[in-house]
Amino acid sequence: MGKGSKERLLPVGGRAKIFLNDYLIHCRPGIQKDNGSSSVFLSRNGKPLTRMMIFNILDTYFVEAQLKIKGFINSIKKAINPKSKMGNRDLGILELLEYHNCSISKLLKIKIKELPNGWNKEKRFTYINRYIKKDRSEFLEEENNNTSRVFLNKSGKPLTYLGLIKVLKNYIGIKISPHMLRHSFATHLLEGGADLRFVQALLGHSDISTTQIYTHLDKHHLKEVYQTHHPRS
Repeated sequence: MGKGSKERLLPVGGRAKIFLNDYLIHCRPGIQKDNGSSSVFLSRNGKPLTRMMIFNILDTYFVEAQLKIKGFINSIKKAINPKSKMGNRDLGILELLEYHNCSISKLLKIKIKELPNGWNKEKRFTYINRYIKKDRSEFLEEENNNTSRVFLNKSGKPLTYLGLIKVLKNYIGIKISPHMLRHSFATHLLEGGADLRFVQALLGHSDISTTQIYTHLDKHHLKEVYQTHHPRS
């Protein structure tokens, strides 16, 4: 059921069916509480996923995927101003990600005594050095917090996983949302030769003119393919 109480029947792809069945059989029963929700997708506490939870899930996978791209960390460094309040901290985070090649969750658990040997002398840890000697102590004084974790938020508390995801996403400069998946879905269908009326039915558009916006995207794709394979025409 969609907006305006519109009902749609949608096909489910083979891979999606495998993952969905696995979730329904093996995962969902373990998190559903007694007299719990009938919603398909639940959070860890057995409640229906909220709109914001879905945004956070997408943000997480997006940032984690970007970190695996070669050269990504160097490119994101250019977007960070070291003179900003959190600049040294954020550049220090990237220095450690490069050095350890570890996951974000492991990085956030690092304590000062667990930092690499020579962190306060080596050039590769320039920003960690600046952050710990200057910025970090200022945050601690504000909250009278004595945590030994290296990376803190503006309130002097340990930086959380989701907090760091949002920090990195802001530097990436690409807006991503669940609605983008809908746009990609429609665009890929048209690029694959699907009929416009079929795409209209799947998207739930009452007016075909609303669906036609995707034909402009498709034409742009066709022009790129044409120029690539027929450059002399």
